[in-house]
Amino acid sequence: MDETVQELHEPTSPMPKPFHYPKDFIPLEIKQFDGTKQHFRLLRNGQLIKPVNVLSVTRLSDFELLQYLDDITADFKKEGMDFNTTNKRYKVAYDEAVRRKLKPEIPF
Repeated sequence: MDETVQELHEPTSPMPKPFHYPKDFIPLEIKQFDGTKQHFRLLRNGQLIKPVNVLSVTRLSDFELLQYLDDITADFKKEGMDFNTTNKRYKVAYDEAVRRKLKPEIPF
């Protein structure tokens, strides 16, 4: 009986280890002579790139948010644009503009 209980507590197959993705870059910080710092990423292929700074629409000022909406509206007129991605970007920005009472609420 004790052997059966012990067998039930022990897993029959080994548990998988959590998988961690390796970084595809090495972060670099370059200091200038005037004391300013610039951040770069060194990719595996040797290319040095500047990281993208993502800014949320909630942190934009009212003017910047309206300008961003105008830019996305112009993107709809371009050929070869991805409609789904552009539509999602517009919906997020428009919802933020409605929340700030900059645009009227129009259901899509």
